[in-house]
Amino acid sequence: MTPNRKILVVDDQEDLRLQVARILRKKNSENDTGSLIEQIRKRIKKDKAPSKTSKVNYQVDTVGQGKQAYDLIKESYGSHTPYALMFLDMRMPPGWDGLETAQRIRSIDKEIQIVIMTAYADYEQQEIAEKIGEPDKLLYIKKPFQTEEVRQLALAMTEKWNMNKREKERLLLTNRLMRENTFLARHRFESIEDTYLTILDVFISFLDAKSGIIADRKNPKVLSSSNVENEKKFLSRAMSFDQTEKKSEKHLLLPFNLEELDGFIYVEDIDLDFDYEQIKPYLDILYETSREVLINAFLLDSHEAEKQLATIGAITNMMTAKLNAAMEEIEACTERLKTMSSSNEQESLCETINSTADKILKLSHEIEKYSKSQDHGQELELKDYLLKQLIQDLLSKYKETSQIDFVEEIDPALNIHCNQAEFKQAIDNIVQNSIDALNTAGRNDMKLTITAEEDDGQIKLAISDNAGRMPDEIFDHLFEPMVKDAVDELGLGTTISRNIIELHKGSIDCERLDDGTRINITLPGGA
Repeated sequence: MTPNRKILVVDDQEDLRLQVARILRKKNSENDTGSLIEQIRKRIKKDKAPSKTSKVNYQVDTVGQGKQAYDLIKESYGSHTPYALMFLDMRMPPGWDGLETAQRIRSIDKEIQIVIMTAYADYEQQEIAEKIGEPDKLLYIKKPFQTEEVRQLALAMTEKWNMNKREKERLLLTNRLMRENTFLARHRFESIEDTYLTILDVFISFLDAKSGIIADRKNPKVLSSSNVENEKKFLSRAMSFDQTEKKSEKHLLLPFNLEELDGFIYVEDIDLDFDYEQIKPYLDILYETSREVLINAFLLDSHEAEKQLATIGAITNMMTAKLNAAMEEIEACTERLKTMSSSNEQESLCETINSTADKILKLSHEIEKYSKSQDHGQELELKDYLLKQLIQDLLSKYKETSQIDFVEEIDPALNIHCNQAEFKQAIDNIVQNSIDALNTAGRNDMKLTITAEEDDGQIKLAISDNAGRMPDEIFDHLFEPMVKDAVDELGLGTTISRNIIELHKGSIDCERLDDGTRINITLPGGA
């Protein structure tokens, strides 16, 4: 940060204010205060080398009346070029006196240091301090004064202003760092892509930037972006950025390197008005936290991949066993058919064969649906649909043959943004589970309720039943694969529903009711 040495001298006597200005404007003037400090340092360190005296250049403006000072300080403060110090006379007829001038100026700028210049005791110092406020930024000097008094006060008071500003900026940056670092440390891993975006958003928020990307440098591509309309153009600007400079005006590029990634973060339109060297220590801390989060994300992603392979292996083994059993049953029926003469017995065995074949087809379809729902890289074709109509179409096949009371509480005008086929599949799996649970419960007042409402641009959909308490071993792992229910033998139905909902950028969870279970689904709303 370049030190602020901007000073305003306010006095109705032109010769006096010009005298003060000349004292301070003298280029590279030696300052005895600085020289004294150097002498003390020299004695402490026993340094025989000649010491350099302190040389300070001030920007000095002068005005003759309080109102002029007020207007000038208001303008400079509004343009973010404030004065660090004001030398202020107390008597300035015919306009405002020093007390009124200082009070009005304090209402604009509470940080400016003020030195009261007076030869008269018009006010007690205590009274002046109480009325002006900020007494720690207020000093007095009696007229006539010595040249060195002015220089010492100018050096001390402008240094104090700069020290206060540095401390405020340090506090501001520290608070920002704590906020973003805490958010990042608490990040809950969902995917590598989500982690990239979280890290990017943290840097954008810290820098008050408008847009940015995380990119791979070795094989140039955007890994994540925020508020970027054209990723290719944005990446091109980032790749051409002067990386030796790191920060240029309102842009910033930070290398981001791991064993798994040779990349960078690049952001544009930064509103945080600090030099790169000033914010670098804070960015370094944020960078280290980001690296740790991303390393953990890579480890978790690897673990998830291993877990998924293990699940697929278990499903394959189970399906193989069921297919073998089914084929053995078909073979046995076929052998019996050869020895049977009764057409009724043959017809019964044929029905068994057909039923077993249907089981095989159903198992095959379940595996196909599960495999498709696991592909999180696929792009679903999404459109707006009337939610009530989709639910009614889905329930129509059950209403004709079921004794269950189906209740729909959905606004007919409510739209949902989804892939129709996939959405129906997800909801159908859940509805089938509820229907089977109700039939198993054997109640006379079986009821399945579907409600939906819009909340802040999202659809909150709930499917509830009164089938009683779900067993803990199922409830606690409902959306995990291989948790068997009576609807599908492989236990994949609710897992498929979860995967489909997540492909729609939604979420799903389960809660217990007094007399049943509720599945809660959140999805993007439609137009």
